[in-house]
Amino acid sequence: MTNASDVESPRAEHRRICEQLNIDAATEEQSWASFRDIRNTYNLDGDLLHWLCCTVFVTCRQTVTPTVGNRNAVLQGNCVSLTRLLRLCGINLHEFFTKIGQWVEMASLPEENRTAINTLQHSFKVSMVIYGKFCELFTLVFRPPNQDEQKRSKKSKPVPCSTNRLHEFCWTLFIYAKHEYPEQSADVVTSCNMMLCCLDLVYSNAIADGRRDIVNPDFEGLPADFIAEGRIPLEPLCIIEALSEANCSSEALVTKNTIWKDVIETLFQTNVLRGDANSFTGLISLANFDENFKSLNSRYDTFILSCGEFDERIALGQKIVENPRIKSERDAPERIPLCQQTPLSGRSRISKDECNNKFTPISTANASVNKLRMKLRYDGEPHGSLRELLKSCAQDPIAIVTGRIAAEREKFSKQMREQNWNQKSTTARFDMIEALYYRLLENIIRAEIRRRGGNVIRQVCCEEMFNKTLLVCCAEIVIYAHNLQQNFPWILKMFDMQPFIFYRIIEMVILYHNDLLSRDLIKHLTIIEEQCLESLSWQSSSPLWTVMDNIKYEVTASHGVESSTDLSGITPHKPGDSVTKANGQAKLEPVGPRANLNQPFLSTLGFNSPLKLPVPNGSLSKQRPGASSLNLFFRKFYGVAAVRMKDLCNNLGLTSDDKQKQIWTIFEHSIVHCTRELMRDR
Repeated sequence: MTNASDVESPRAEHRRICEQLNIDAATEEQSWASFRDIRNTYNLDGDLLHWLCCTVFVTCRQTVTPTVGNRNAVLQGNCVSLTRLLRLCGINLHEFFTKIGQWVEMASLPEENRTAINTLQHSFKVSMVIYGKFCELFTLVFRPPNQDEQKRSKKSKPVPCSTNRLHEFCWTLFIYAKHEYPEQSADVVTSCNMMLCCLDLVYSNAIADGRRDIVNPDFEGLPADFIAEGRIPLEPLCIIEALSEANCSSEALVTKNTIWKDVIETLFQTNVLRGDANSFTGLISLANFDENFKSLNSRYDTFILSCGEFDERIALGQKIVENPRIKSERDAPERIPLCQQTPLSGRSRISKDECNNKFTPISTANASVNKLRMKLRYDGEPHGSLRELLKSCAQDPIAIVTGRIAAEREKFSKQMREQNWNQKSTTARFDMIEALYYRLLENIIRAEIRRRGGNVIRQVCCEEMFNKTLLVCCAEIVIYAHNLQQNFPWILKMFDMQPFIFYRIIEMVILYHNDLLSRDLIKHLTIIEEQCLESLSWQSSSPLWTVMDNIKYEVTASHGVESSTDLSGITPHKPGDSVTKANGQAKLEPVGPRANLNQPFLSTLGFNSPLKLPVPNGSLSKQRPGASSLNLFFRKFYGVAAVRMKDLCNNLGLTSDDKQKQIWTIFEHSIVHCTRELMRDR
């Protein structure tokens, strides 16, 4: 039986929190009822204050308040500061996201609430990563902040800003400006570029005001004779190129002249910032700095209260040392890494040199995006070499290709508008998707020509499912490269694509990308291929079950699909295949004496064209319809399982071949005889 004091204490704490946050009575009762129900059903381990934080946060997030004077506008989050809630409950953001994830599951919250929390968590990850880079670059261009500096009295006379206050001002300006473009705020690359633009703006203001006391005299971008003679350049200084050499994106100059310029102009027009609106100087002058800082903080306070976001100024509480590169682990802010671990089945697709390199989330994202931008050129239609290739057909398929792209562009734009993206950003994203699609399509067509001759071009272009999966794969690559919060399989839902169909294109993209993709993108494609094989394709709604039922497919052991004739020729990639190219790109080899280089690779991967593809020797004719795609699926499924079992056995010390064979035999037996019971909706 529950002790009365055990109930009263959490209730009293809950009331205290709600009173401190000025939460209305209805929301307070609703959040307490939710906590009580969860506590009666589950055992809430740890500090109950942390669970009270979760129930208050979730209840407030579900509350919307109409604004005065605009019926259609609402405030989300019940005007409660998440940062203040965390402080009242004695929990940091890292612990909070761990707890809130468990709370979401226990409370069975609807999908929109889960998505909102996932977005918030992703924003936190991005913010902490960007802040680490910000601290590094700030001490590169300015003198290090003084940790022992005492706060000024509000009544004291204005004095020139110190590097401490300049550090806080610069970060606040960046995070406020970033949220003027909410669709870009979770994009690591764009956020990094905007942070770079912010440092550039503040540095040019420091130079224009002659602040020799706060700039780093060793910075290579410092104007000549500025320290010695105080000579100020006639034009506002730009240090973006100097900072870009420190592993920042080369696209920062473009960002400065587009997104950043628009934001700063708006801040001047709305009197949030004071100074010279033409040159963007005077921001940190003695006359303007305090008012500008106060105005930015006030506007940012209003923003976070209106939408329930976490206060990114929380990062300013972290200790900053002179050299952030050697910061001790205990001084570093707690963060959740954005980089992914290389999956077991994908290690053969990454060269040893790449595996040994050290990457950060920012350098990884910049490397992926910059590589795509350097390799791709978009002019609104298929590029020159692809255009010439298509023209060589008796019937030019260009209309089929561009028509398909136009339809998918409209679908993409509609979905992104629902995500509150503006048209300019949406168009830019799909332009990159389209350019990548054309490049990969050309690579694949040329590979098929080498394999089977020049009569395959129109067949490849007319293969509807192949082209759609290729486009969806390009969309996933671009979305992931920018580190947006939309996680796979979000892109499949957007394009109404089944995982059982989608996974087949991944191998082909990795095989024929011809150095278009970075190591991180190859790693990501391998990860989502494994997701499709291990769980997504086994959902009740998956066509996998329909195909198996229609042809009465009998699941066999691994040797049954390894030796099937429909997989002769250039075989799908198996975990453990060696990397034979110097750049680490996967190269797949023919298997066995029956290898047939004329085997059409598209049909090998299960893409069935509306046009009949010629199959040498009738190798596919003996197979039942659908058996080819199922054999491929189970071959890859067993491949992933084998690599994972081997790794698990080695980690457990079960290195005996006999033991591993016994375990594998039991696994195969279970899959063959209990497929539906074990795998459906796993």
